[in-house]
Amino acid sequence: MAELARPQDSLLKILERYELDFLKDADSVWATEERERLRRWVTQVALETMDGWYRTGQFEKCVSLAERLLPLDPLDEALHEFLIQATLETRGRAAAYQSYLNSAEAFRREVDEVPPRLKALGEDLRKRPFN
Repeated sequence: MAELARPQDSLLKILERYELDFLKDADSVWATEERERLRRWVTQVALETMDGWYRTGQFEKCVSLAERLLPLDPLDEALHEFLIQATLETRGRAAAYQSYLNSAEAFRREVDEVPPRLKALGEDLRKRPFN
């Protein structure tokens, strides 16, 4: 008898196969709304998945998924935070601080400011000793 797939496995397959621009050539109102709805849903599922991975020490998976999904929503603060925190765990303070600098630049470029929580995370990283 075939083993039933776990819901988490199915979600991961969806995340792996998700194309960043659903119906990218369609410019109808429906296509635009559907594209946005899917982006929000995929981002939410990804954040929930990364939360589980982070709590169980699967930091490299968090880095990989955050890097994959940031082009989907480059101003999602939670994705940036997961990337920075998981990078700290896997690659150390210097790499995490570089991830912070990249994130901060993206926010400055797009909205001319760095969100307060992200800025506080950067300050915390800046004050930590190198490892």
